[in-house]
Amino acid sequence: MGRKNTSASEDLDPKLMLLFRSGFQKGEIRKARIIQSAIEIFSQEGLEGLSFERLGNKAGIAKSHVVYYFKDKDKIFKKSIEYITTNAQSVVVARLSESRPGLDRLVHYIRANFEWAEKFPDQTRTFILFIATCPRSLELSEFHQKIRLASMDRIEAIISELGVRPSARRTRLARNVLDLITGGIIEVMSVPHRKLSTHLRDRAEEICQSVTELLHD
Repeated sequence: MGRKNTSASEDLDPKLMLLFRSGFQKGEIRKARIIQSAIEIFSQEGLEGLSFERLGNKAGIAKSHVVYYFKDKDKIFKKSIEYITTNAQSVVVARLSESRPGLDRLVHYIRANFEWAEKFPDQTRTFILFIATCPRSLELSEFHQKIRLASMDRIEAIISELGVRPSARRTRLARNVLDLITGGIIEVMSVPHRKLSTHLRDRAEEICQSVTELLHD
């Protein structure tokens, strides 16, 4: 077992460290720094802006170490999305723990996704890049579908608390809610805003209202 290197890992999100099998060993800390730095580059310059040399410089790691841990940029990108998804889910779960069953829980779910986008704009922009990239990669497309299905399952479970029947209607509503959330975040994040937080919160409330209307149709 490796010793926890607190000086090297103290600025790293523990959820990021959990992506790697051996926790806080030196190699795992380097991998985490690579992913953390990659997300910053992806969010600002896209896939084309990433090079092993640039990534190493940003992470404070030799280029040879970057190549050693990640043989190609696709693996870096996918691992980045795995972390982003885990982090977004943690924000949602924390919000849901404060909610009451039914409509209150659904509203909390919607707001939580926009709260994540507000707190982690680099991660949000990288995830939008991921969505745009999926049509060019079967592996990423399948991964995206897996993420969508997990989100839909959670939304459908919340909708079932409202007594919505039959199951086909719950599934359709869950898909609509997810599409409204995803589209709303993309819409706000795709346009420069001085007050990004305000625009995200306003869009979240608009979607909460739209979803309430959908449920009563």
